[in-house]
Amino acid sequence: MYEVYLGISIFAIIFAVGFFVYEQFAGDTDADIDNDSFEIAKLFSIKAVTGFLIGFGLGGLQAIESGLTGGDVTIRAFMIGSLFYILMIILIFLVNKLKTKEHIDVNSAIGNIGTVTISIRANSVGKINVKIGEVLREIKAKTFNDEDVSLGEQVKVIGIQSDSILIVEKTK
Repeated sequence: MYEVYLGISIFAIIFAVGFFVYEQFAGDTDADIDNDSFEIAKLFSIKAVTGFLIGFGLGGLQAIESGLTGGDVTIRAFMIGSLFYILMIILIFLVNKLKTKEHIDVNSAIGNIGTVTISIRANSVGKINVKIGEVLREIKAKTFNDEDVSLGEQVKVIGIQSDSILIVEKTK
């Protein structure tokens, strides 16, 4: 029995690490869980099931190490796996609540004052921090008259280029 729980644990941990590495390069792989709803069918994400398997395997190992046998090991493994599963669901839900799906209307930035975070050189794009709505955002920007704007300088948004690059000028 020990080898079975050890195998489940090792498989689930290797899968979780591999999945984490894959997700870093491929982006969010649990995109089916959205912010607006949390339906029963969406509880079976890869992350949550992997969490259950890790808890189940480690719970079984812990039960065997503590001297339990037979069905008691399976019950303890299932309980700990279920606890891991519930914790994963809560974490997924909380992380998804942090993600924003709101559409940013960059047109509302026109007239606002921002601060340069990546210097804007003539004929090139830099970045500025500017308040859009109620949120401070870092957005690509370039100058209207091809002048250099250094890091930390204040600029005023005077327009928007077709590809959502803000057109700015130095404040006087």
